[in-house]
Amino acid sequence: PIMRRTLALSEHCSQISSFVGRKHSYRHGNLHYQLLENARDRHYSASPKHVPVDRMKDFAHHKAGVARLNHGSFGACPEPVLRAQEDIRKLYMAQPDEWYYGGNLREGLLAAGKAASAAVRASEDDVCLVENLSVATAIVAKHWGYLLANHPTTRPSSGVNRNGILMLSSSYKACNFCIKEYCERAGGEVIIADVPFPLRSSEEIIDGVKTTIRQNPGKLRFAYIDHITSQPSILVPVKEIVQMCREEAGIEEIAVDGAHALGVIPELDVPSIGAEYYMTNLHKWAFTPPAATLFYAKNPRMSTAKIEGEIHHPIVSWGWGQGMKEEALWAGTRDYTPMLCAPIALEYLRDWRSPDGKGKTVQEHNREGVVAAAQMLSEAWGTEIAQPVETMTSMAMVQLPHKLEVNDKPGEPGGGIRDILREKYGVEAAIGNFGKETGNFVRLSHAVYNAPSDFDRLRDAVLEITATANAV
Repeated sequence: PIMRRTLALSEHCSQISSFVGRKHSYRHGNLHYQLLENARDRHYSASPKHVPVDRMKDFAHHKAGVARLNHGSFGACPEPVLRAQEDIRKLYMAQPDEWYYGGNLREGLLAAGKAASAAVRASEDDVCLVENLSVATAIVAKHWGYLLANHPTTRPSSGVNRNGILMLSSSYKACNFCIKEYCERAGGEVIIADVPFPLRSSEEIIDGVKTTIRQNPGKLRFAYIDHITSQPSILVPVKEIVQMCREEAGIEEIAVDGAHALGVIPELDVPSIGAEYYMTNLHKWAFTPPAATLFYAKNPRMSTAKIEGEIHHPIVSWGWGQGMKEEALWAGTRDYTPMLCAPIALEYLRDWRSPDGKGKTVQEHNREGVVAAAQMLSEAWGTEIAQPVETMTSMAMVQLPHKLEVNDKPGEPGGGIRDILREKYGVEAAIGNFGKETGNFVRLSHAVYNAPSDFDRLRDAVLEITATANAV
């Protein structure tokens, strides 16, 4: 029935209808509008005043018997959004020409971008959606590589070559590789600011950046800074660092990797951070299916305005040369449904409230849960929480028992304790050996589908593995 009703409206695609969310309005061609309205009516009925008693049913498709404590890697999509995605996919497959040539795909993607921009308090003119954060990073890295190769600069007072790109020691390795790939071959040099771990205070991060800036006077031209680092997971005082980069180093352009920010940082306000570029995943903590990523570029970088070395999508297709926002609308044939159902996922994020009746948001519920779990585990294992509470988000770092031998590399596949936890105990957790001097840690993730018993299972499994290994 939903397909018949929606396709019947395809003859009137030139008409524009309003899709009103709880806080924001979006405009769609009739086909996409009706699809979203039907999907919401069919799959999603929650509102700020009414939350289903058992929201766990929205994640009943998860593998039974597994304690999923690594939401930070791949996220999770609730059942209502998954069903809406399937509706969109079926409609597209029923008549893809109509979606592409009739403008429904374009209208849907623009509407999704508008919904995403509202979620981060940015102008829709400064936001587009791309495939993932690796693509978003490549957009910036390619642009910087062009500037380094074609417009090298020196510091007038000293003659120092301004070819430095500032990054944090805890930056995501794939993003570090991307910056190197595009910038080092163009004459750039990645310069690392140390982020101590374990961490005693946010001031240590600021001091590390400040020290690096002062050790490289006049050399830094660009900066790529994390908002929440991955492993170890730490909330970075990004506003203060952006300001420092401007005032003390005169850095030309700054990009912020906010992979984990949307759905974790309460009231995320991207423009107020002050960076030229910001990127954040919708599929990690904002409930879209994989994968969709918001890419923000401060005006006029997203538009068709001619600026030197203007940014481009790394996949060149039909929109080339019409501005980044236009280029992102079609990067070749792929699955666009994760982006198209972003308005529904973001509405789910806005409206979700904790099942305890206290009205906590996703961000509040998850942070409270992970802090409690970290404290419980550190006490049970006789170890330390590796960071101050103010640097925790929906994730936290806890040291593993000292007698437990760990060979797992953070964030990388391979046999080890992580595999034992999964295969023998049904626990999925991010385990990592951070070096002999630092020690072994677990990065905890707390998601809306987690219960205290999930963390109890991790506690007991680690204690049993430790005891068994030391009894041999």
